[in-house]
Amino acid sequence: MRFCFTELRVVQRDCGNAALATLSPLAKGAEGVRWARHRFAIRRDLPEPSSHFDAEGREKVDVDAAIATRALPRTRAWLAGNVSLAHAADAVLPKLPNADDWRRDRHRVNAPRPGDPVPGTFPTHAGSPTGTGKPGSPTGTSGSPTSGSPAPPVSIRTGRVHGATPKSSKGPSEGERRSLKEKVDAAVLAQAWTPTNACTTEGIARVALASLIADPNPHAPERLPETLEFDAERLATLQNDFQRVAVSAACVRVARMRIRLRSNDQRATARDLPDFRRRLDVLLADPTVRVPDLAAEIAAQVARSASLDATEQAPVVAESAELQAAERELRGLTDPAASGGAALLDGVRSALATRLLLGPDIVSATGGNGSDGATAAAALSRSLAACGVDGEIGVAVAGDLKALAAGAMRSIGRVNWLVHGPIYESMGADLLAKDDEL
Repeated sequence: MRFCFTELRVVQRDCGNAALATLSPLAKGAEGVRWARHRFAIRRDLPEPSSHFDAEGREKVDVDAAIATRALPRTRAWLAGNVSLAHAADAVLPKLPNADDWRRDRHRVNAPRPGDPVPGTFPTHAGSPTGTGKPGSPTGTSGSPTSGSPAPPVSIRTGRVHGATPKSSKGPSEGERRSLKEKVDAAVLAQAWTPTNACTTEGIARVALASLIADPNPHAPERLPETLEFDAERLATLQNDFQRVAVSAACVRVARMRIRLRSNDQRATARDLPDFRRRLDVLLADPTVRVPDLAAEIAAQVARSASLDATEQAPVVAESAELQAAERELRGLTDPAASGGAALLDGVRSALATRLLLGPDIVSATGGNGSDGATAAAALSRSLAACGVDGEIGVAVAGDLKALAAGAMRSIGRVNWLVHGPIYESMGADLLAKDDEL
């Protein structure tokens, strides 16, 4: 009986998962976005959003800035508080393509050919129906990440294998499905994470998102912008990731300073930097680790790097004075209230905002223009160098921030802009207009 009840619970769970999987395509498509906007308008006492389609078939949603400001005061304040940061970023970055034009051009270049799998779906079997929506129509899916053929029926698995899968079974294997899903996710992210100028409505929203992620204090859900009401946990995860990047950068910076002081060589660097960073990552992944633990690892790294015998294999014992100095300097760089800690957080925040604006590829963002690409890369480097994170440390941290920016766009930025982009465009245009008047 126990076995039967266990199997019954597994079947019930699989039935529930199968039901959710059949609803997933509806939530991801254009109709899902409209439904989310409709429910948000009801919750926030906003007028039902009206829309029209432009000549190229793109849906345009009309939002009154004054009404949205009254209904969403926290969202307005959040965007307004980052306009000056957007201007600062715009001043050091080259002119980038318009985000909407970029998406349109990418869609034309990467438009699927007949029979190709469409993002958000899997290849259908021969004879299955295919989508017939036309671009720009309410049921069309031009530019939608879930357009195309309907997904095949979901098979229910209990985890028990009663026989080998026949070689002649139709449909893609689990490995093929997983590989296709990864490619689809990457294509969808690339379509959403387009380069955009800082002093645009989408640019302000990305700069503002970077500020939220860089805030060292946890965000209470009731104090978040109304448009991020369901993103508190995702935002907390991104904040933790940002803090790990910032603290790791602080540790490597302290280690380099101590090595140079000890060796009296201003060009000295930490030995085996990748290995040192990996050890720091392990420590930072442990929630029980504190500053003294990190200081001990820094002091040990200083002792290893300053050793006269580069082939020494014996464990290196950090000196007590070195340990105390490392802890003191690390506390100064990790305390947001201290000048050094505030400067470090601001520099890493600025670099994250720049990465969010540039997209995943700096060369593509600047249209292959070598001069503009160098300017954009230099702006990213200067943000980190301003807080002492330069050279090989800056290169490593820039890679961490690229991964963090991709995670931010994947978990919050992409869907949030799809649903609330019209609100950001209305409020952002109003804020930029008033800022120009001043």
